[in-house]
Formats: sequence, C-alpha cells, structure tokens
Amino acid sequence: QLNKNNQLNTQVSLFDDQTMSTMTEEPVLGNKEVWGKLETINKEKSVLGIYISGHPLDEYSLEVKHFCTHQIKAIDLFSSPVNVFSFAGYVESHYERMGKNNKPYGILVLEDYSGAKEFRLFGDDYIKFRNYFIPKALLYFSASIVKRSWDGNLSLKINEVTLLADVSRKLIREISFNIDISSINNDLINSLVQIVKKHRGKHNLKLNIFSNEVNVNFLSKKYQVNICADLIRDMSGIAKEYVLK
Repeated sequence: QLNKNNQLNTQVSLFDDQTMSTMTEEPVLGNKEVWGKLETINKEKSVLGIYISGHPLDEYSLEVKHFCTHQIKAIDLFSSPVNVFSFAGYVESHYERMGKNNKPYGILVLEDYSGAKEFRLFGDDYIKFRNYFIPKALLYFSASIVKRSWDGNLSLKINEVTLLADVSRKLIREISFNIDISSINNDLINSLVQIVKKHRGKHNLKLNIFSNEVNVNFLSKKYQVNICADLIRDMSGIAKEYVLK
C-alpha cells in the first residue's frame, strides 16, 4: 500500500517526505475504561505478585487503625484463649468443600497489611457467615480463641462478620477533634466550616478546645459529619489529634 501511495514499483526512498509522513502518523488510541484503584492494585498483584500503588484495605484505613485489635499474623501467636479480638481482611479466595460427614466447610484465604493466612471453617462458623466470603470482599471480624473440647488445642471461633464499609455506620457514633485555643482565628474557623460542610453525614461532631489551664468540649448542634479518612486528612491542618467513639 505504501508503494502504491508513492507510485513506486520496487522500493521507497528512505527520504521521501510523503512516505515518512505516512509511516510516522501518530496512532489514535481507543476510548478505554479507566481502572479504579482497587482494580488497579489487584492487577498489580496478579501480574507482579505484590501490590505496588496501594493495598485493598487502604480505603478503610481509619476503621482498621481504630477498631482492629490485631493483625492476621498475630492469630498464630496466641498461646492461650482470648475472649474477644478483632481484625480485618481482604478475601483473596474462598472454596467450599464437603467433609466426611457430608457437611460443607470452607477454605478461606484472608490478607491484611501483615500478610495472608488460610482459614478452614467448619460447622456454624462457616454456615452462618459463608455468604460474606466473596473474593475481593473487605471484611471485619470479631472472633475468639477457644480450646477445642476433643484435643485441647486452640482454635479460632468467629463471632461476627461485618463488611468494612458498614463498620463506620455500626461502630462509630462521634468524633472529637482537639484544637489548641491559641490557634483559633477567623481563617481557622472558615476552614473548619468548609471542611464540615464538605463531609456532611450522620456522626456527631465534637470540638475539644484546650489550653494549659482548661479543656472545654463542644457538641455541634448544626453540623454532623461523615467520619472517613478524607475527613481526617482535611482536618489535619486544624487538629492533628482526634478521638473516635
């Protein structure tokens, strides 16, 4: 086709302007869907074996930091029964199998910032919660470490499973920011109002105004907020310390 366009039968001159223009024409890229953050890091893991630009739990770092008492790697370190502890996990995989008693059990691989661990869940621990074990799901677990009656070995017992997306709504009631009275001025107040308006929600907002002599707590009656990592980040220039309840 190149020969035809340039009316040559045998060869094309390397310095033919029309030829070079045809050969170096910039290709047109198609309109491709842009991957979201979670899909991007999952592609990184599948190709490279590690996450590069983030971790699946990053979106819920606030919940993981404040409401998880342990990481997954700590579960193998328990040496005695534990009444209640909590952890979060990203479902890498889930398989259901049938046991010798013709009852289903689950093989679940969970991952957090500390690494991945395989869990084998039987009986009610599995039947009650198996609908949550969808690959790529982000989950919050309340669990116990108990002694098995038949051999005395320690075993994990799951008490409750919650979607990480629901933890804020179910467990958090309010947030209180600590603000030094010496930093309060009109600019700070205007910034505070803008941030609060940006993150409207259903959680109570409290401000603890403090000095060397006294602390005074105020509950906002006009504004409620959505407690999330973005709110904490936006407030970091005003109040670096906060308390969740």
